[in-house]
Amino acid sequence: MTPTERPDQPEAGQPLRLDLANQWVRRGAETLRLTPKAFAVLRLLAERAGQLVTKEQLLESVWADTAVGDAVLATVVREIRGVLGDPASRPWLIETVHRRGYRLLEPLAFEAPPPAHTGVVAAGAQRLAIALPTLVGRQAELERLDTWWDTAQRGERRLVFVSGEPGIGKTALVDTFLDRAASVGEAWVGRGQCIEQLGAGEAYLPVLSALGELCREPGGERLVAQLRKHAPAWLGQMPALLEGLTAEERSRLILAGATRERMLREMTEALEAAATERPLVLLLEDLHWSDSATLDLVALLARRRGTARLLVLCTYRSAEVIYRDHALKAVKHELQLQGRCEELALGSLDESAVGDYLAARFGAGSDPAVLRELARVLHARTDGIPLFVVSVVNDLVARGAIVGGEGHWTVRPEARAAVGEVPASLRKLLEQQLDQLGAEDRTLLEVAAVAGLEFSAAAVAAGLEQDPAAAEASCDTLARREQWLAPRGSVEWPDRTLAARYGFAHALYRDVTYRRIPAARRAQLHLRIGERGEAAFGMRAAEIATELALHFEQGRDPDRAAKYLEQAAANALRRSAAAEAVGLLTHGIDLLLTLADTQERQRRELAMQSALGAALTTTEGYVAPAVERAYARAWELCQQSEDLSQLLPLAGLCRHAVVLGEHRKGKELAERMLRLAEGVQDRRLFMFAHGMLGYVLFWCGDFAAARAHLQQSRDLYDFEQDRFLPFHYGDDSNVAALAFLAFIAWLEGHPDQSLEHSRESLALARQLDHPSVLTLALMLAAELHRLRREAAATEELAVASQALAGEHGLSLFAAVTGLLIGWALVEQGKLAEGIAGLRRSLDAYRTIGANSGLPQYLAMLAEAHARAGQAAEGLEVVGQALEIMDRTDERWWEADLYRLRGELVLATGGSGTYAEVCFLAAIDIARDRQARSLELRSTMSLARLWRDQGRTAEAEQILAAIYGCFTEGHDTRDLEEAAALLAELASCGSSGPASA
Repeated sequence: MTPTERPDQPEAGQPLRLDLANQWVRRGAETLRLTPKAFAVLRLLAERAGQLVTKEQLLESVWADTAVGDAVLATVVREIRGVLGDPASRPWLIETVHRRGYRLLEPLAFEAPPPAHTGVVAAGAQRLAIALPTLVGRQAELERLDTWWDTAQRGERRLVFVSGEPGIGKTALVDTFLDRAASVGEAWVGRGQCIEQLGAGEAYLPVLSALGELCREPGGERLVAQLRKHAPAWLGQMPALLEGLTAEERSRLILAGATRERMLREMTEALEAAATERPLVLLLEDLHWSDSATLDLVALLARRRGTARLLVLCTYRSAEVIYRDHALKAVKHELQLQGRCEELALGSLDESAVGDYLAARFGAGSDPAVLRELARVLHARTDGIPLFVVSVVNDLVARGAIVGGEGHWTVRPEARAAVGEVPASLRKLLEQQLDQLGAEDRTLLEVAAVAGLEFSAAAVAAGLEQDPAAAEASCDTLARREQWLAPRGSVEWPDRTLAARYGFAHALYRDVTYRRIPAARRAQLHLRIGERGEAAFGMRAAEIATELALHFEQGRDPDRAAKYLEQAAANALRRSAAAEAVGLLTHGIDLLLTLADTQERQRRELAMQSALGAALTTTEGYVAPAVERAYARAWELCQQSEDLSQLLPLAGLCRHAVVLGEHRKGKELAERMLRLAEGVQDRRLFMFAHGMLGYVLFWCGDFAAARAHLQQSRDLYDFEQDRFLPFHYGDDSNVAALAFLAFIAWLEGHPDQSLEHSRESLALARQLDHPSVLTLALMLAAELHRLRREAAATEELAVASQALAGEHGLSLFAAVTGLLIGWALVEQGKLAEGIAGLRRSLDAYRTIGANSGLPQYLAMLAEAHARAGQAAEGLEVVGQALEIMDRTDERWWEADLYRLRGELVLATGGSGTYAEVCFLAAIDIARDRQARSLELRSTMSLARLWRDQGRTAEAEQILAAIYGCFTEGHDTRDLEEAAALLAELASCGSSGPASA
């Protein structure tokens, strides 16, 4: 708020005075009494009038011997406002600097000399200000933000991008806006910052940071409750917020994962729910360094329908987005086309605004003409870039061209000439100012720059090899000058190290400092800081894996860097941020390959290649070349490795092979898994191995062996111990085992048992509540009803599965459910629509690159053509299916393909003898595999042929034999049709032979 915007203070002409002797405030003859703590806070603010006094400084000074929080300080400030008549909604005396502290806007007189100013630097140096004391030249932009905030508070959600180049004043603008927003009413104000990373960034980093800070503020327990209700997967990513939960509850939240779509949906719902209690501002700074997961969340928040008292503010550097072709460019462009976002592009200050800044800072004791001339040359030198303006003015103060202090400044005429001696670029000026610091200060800033844009004093102490208290005192001294560093509260590490936290006042300050450090020293500092962080977090080091990976890579320790990149990728996968995981794993593998080729390195690479294959499958699809390369390398390493701890990734290799239709390879992998599991004697490894081998054997047509392995996998399943496996591996072995046991039960002639297994599979999937597992279970249940020839149930379940597949981006399942829906339409007599759907879904399935199941899917299309009177087309499709079957060794539907070929040969007027050969071959295959349901279908086809040929007795005899094998399911269509055909044959037999 600028001085011209402040309302007149009460009792104009009666300035406030602090009576230090009595600890009273006086206004003229009136005495205003405050409690001792309130007076102490006001006195400290008065001693530093015009400056930001942080919450930490106030708490340490006024409550030095008592542990209190921000809520106590806020209560005392409210007391001062109430006594002095300073409304929070439109303050004239005390300005709230959101989440940082307070600033006294008007100087107060003292009735006794105040103590020495603690903000003045020793040795005669003047205090250096980093920020504009008032926001100048941005009134129009501030008003636009106010307008958008007003509409957001009325329920019209807003996404606003604030863009501009480094130093243009993005942070100053949003800080001023947030201070105003926070001072009026009760609003949630969350602030998160993206951090520049080497390679992929940490998924959702700024959002997690903003939520963590909000939840720790007074009243934050209400937001924690909203997260627990609406976003449990997110709460599990913030272990520090899980206090008060039982050990079991904490473990479940931390270990549980979720799909990308669930993570996004949960957070949008949680933020919208929170905004029903209070309007919410979510600020995400430096989005040009953002991970893709955060961008997905921003886009979804903007696209959501319905009212929400929500304002999302995002700052970014224009050039970084444009010239590096950052993903933000495409996201913002699409949202702009949809009318879902606003952009506030900041330009440089004009000469008038520079003059306003000088007048606000030095106008009380300076010649206006000198200020105007200084504003002119200063604007010409700096192009009106606010950070450059402030830095040049600080340089003039340091040179003595501007002298004074405590509100009594003098701008000397030589200041104009001194501007000409300032370097022509901001970076050069900052380097010059860095050179002017003492050697100890420069060294401290170098270590701080290595520690990060924000850092703990304990990390700096590690780099300096110094006592933490001494490092904190040095950081605090620099922070008090308010140029290079600023306080950022405090942080406690898991090893109970408690230290103050600081941040560079601007990213450019850190960048300039970091670039000047010699390479060898930089590596040494990174290594020290990484080792200190690793020791401090101990068993919880995975929580800061991305940070540790960066330090160890820059510290020339690729071994540990690769280790933490792998852990960071695991964190990303737990948040369903597959794109970030791909980047982290790829980089980690590159580092790993710089190490000596040992068994240990091979073991680690195997794990990372397997994880990379799974992540790439999510981002690029099942048969992308990158997926094939990752799994091929993993398979090569599997054959070399003797470390059985890498057994589980083989399940992913096996699944991949089967989906590609490489059933022989899949069987080989599954059998290897089982042999390795037998050597380890581990329940879970056995469960996976039996499950995968049963899965492969089913596709190969060995139903009895498949049933045995699937049943063993099911017996080994422990719900309490295994319920979170879907969030780590993407599926649940028991859901799949039950579904395939249902198929085998139907094939072996137990239709009722098949239905029981299917229902059990679906019930478990619903209990687990994992999107891809439930989608798969619905799809497999629909497939069982297709086998039972129940069109309505097939369509209902397939539609439900397809809806979930579409919501969660499961393209493979979407294609398969499309095939099932097409089949159901054909069964209902909608032939043209059904055939079109079958062909469209087959094209989608092939485009994905999948081959598993193609023979039966083509059989579905061939039958549809036959029902439409297009037997020739159907016969051609059956030929394609048999060719694929021979190539992939997928034999489970082989019997029905031969049956179908015989039916289509007859329909096209072909030889009855050849059709009989097809039917007999189908019967033999079905009998050999004990697939009674398929044997029944083939026998009915043969019985009809023999009936038409006058061989009624033979037809009745062969059909009665297989029909008598069934002890259940007589109400299913196949058995009903068999019973009807038997009755017909019996009738024909009693009345004599049928005509040929």
